[in-house]
Amino acid sequence: MSFASDVRGELARTPMEDACCARSELTAALLCASGITWRGRKRYAVTLTASEASTVRRYFAMLKRFYGIIGQIRTLSGDTLNNQTRYQLVIPEEEAYGLLQALELLEEGALFDLRTLPVDETVRYSCCKKAFVRAAFTLCGAISHPDRDYHIEIAAPNEALAGFIV
Repeated sequence: MSFASDVRGELARTPMEDACCARSELTAALLCASGITWRGRKRYAVTLTASEASTVRRYFAMLKRFYGIIGQIRTLSGDTLNNQTRYQLVIPEEEAYGLLQALELLEEGALFDLRTLPVDETVRYSCCKKAFVRAAFTLCGAISHPDRDYHIEIAAPNEALAGFIV
């Protein structure tokens, strides 16, 4: 395993006790690495894909505990993924809209009614800010081993979210 995989595994084992932090972390996860697909008026498909099984299990447990949603975990592999295994958490379609509402990721008038940034209340407290950055790194970040040239980055999917993470 790589150093980055070890770090992601350690972050996945971080206890999640507060609902506010769970909300912040799930929001970041969906904004950074999810596939939110608009299926028509008030219908969405939501998936979250990660390179680490522990990451997907973390969000599976978080959704179940804090939102009562039981997703489905899938394993993706094959030639199109350069023989790398990826893990995907699929939110039941009948639960997706309610989850997006609970996380305040819906905004009337936005493209497909989806926000590209969280509402300020999502990261009101310092613990929630840490949770947001934890998810952003876990799902779209990279880090090199500190014994070599130290390097950490988060490749946000859009410029607005990158600015928000900074």
